Amino acid sequence: MDKGKIETILINIIGNALKFTEGHNRILIKASLEHGDHPDATLSITVQDFGIGIPLEKQELIFERFFQINESHKELGTGIGLALVKELLQLLQGSISVSSKPGEGSEFTMKVPIVILSVDSNLLKQEAEDFSVGGFEDFTKETEQSELAHKILIVEDNTDLRKFIISSLDGNYYFFEAGTGLEGYEKAVREIPELIISDIMMPIMDGIAMSKKIKKDFRTSHIPILFFDCESNRPK
Repeated sequence: MDKGKIETILINIIGNALKFTEGHNRILIKASLEHGDHPDATLSITVQDFGIGIPLEKQELIFERFFQINESHKELGTGIGLALVKELLQLLQGSISVSSKPGEGSEFTMKVPIVILSVDSNLLKQEAEDFSVGGFEDFTKETEQSELAHKILIVEDNTDLRKFIISSLDGNYYFFEAGTGLEGYEKAVREIPELIISDIMMPIMDGIAMSKKIKKDFRTSHIPILFFDCESNRPK
């Protein structure tokens, strides 16, 4: 299996479960292997929370980009985590389903086809030790730098959306991240990226103010800036 994509899927689905569980009391994670004709099998992972639940008529909509259950939950995220999970599972020829009751919680079930290989048991043990799902905040760490990579600065105050933008870009890029316009300006001066992708509405300094500051600075005035409209999902 592609352990990188599986890790991203788990980080998003577990993070989503924690967000909508009052007091972060507990969630349950179950995994099982359903064997088929060798060497094929299906990995089944279920994540259950005991949070607010999802109304039946909105359960299919939650996998659409930028969908929010209602206005009161917009501060909990952008609505792109589950959409990213579904797209990654489709790439892996897998699937995801949800069962939920308002006020009782939700249960997400993911199924991914895998191929079982005959390998050295010590190698499997080492692979298992290397594969670990870190904390949700740890996933925001910047990618490792390469001398040949093109530098791109992502300026967005929502961590989930920054990750979504980064995961959507293919190629040999080195990504920097900033959560405010002021931090974006400071990183632009320090790192001199070849492109800046930015939200407009942000705390401390918005994208427009950051852009003006960057364009007035001779060190950064040449850098193109792409603004992203989160509401309509269109670049500007």
